[in-house]
Amino acid sequence: MEQQEHIQKLADEYYEEGRARFFDHKLEEAAMLVQNALHLYKKCDDMLKYATALNLLGVIYGATGNETMAVDYLVEGLECAIDYQLNNITTLFYNNIGSRYQELGEHEKAIDYFLKSARELQNPTCIKEERYRSWALITYLNLAVSYYCLLYTSPSPRDRQKSRMPSSA
Repeated sequence: MEQQEHIQKLADEYYEEGRARFFDHKLEEAAMLVQNALHLYKKCDDMLKYATALNLLGVIYGATGNETMAVDYLVEGLECAIDYQLNNITTLFYNNIGSRYQELGEHEKAIDYFLKSARELQNPTCIKEERYRSWALITYLNLAVSYYCLLYTSPSPRDRQKSRMPSSA
């Protein structure tokens, strides 16, 4: 048991150091440290922290511009959260996956994920989270941004028909 506690403590240290490096914009170091934490959390069978580390890796890779790796880690984290019924953090994954699609300009896919995040925000275990309000704010702001982008970047029905409004309009 003492060995398990040591591994858990080491994983937490790697995670926190990786998080600090992320905020210092030292992204490669951050990814390496969080990867170390990820492997140790898996070894300890701490699936909540494992999923949280997957989320952070997704965010880190998104910040590096590697959207493929970002989405891969976020989807793996979402699957983990669903499989282990970590209902308090699924909204986080849906929102972060939506953000990656938003970054790629795929606003319809982004909206699908933001709407899933909004539905998860109704979950009683999610509502009890201390980060609930910030999650809700971010989800609804992201949703608004993607709707706005769709509204102003999609061709209007008039454009699709190649028609013009009368000049007097």
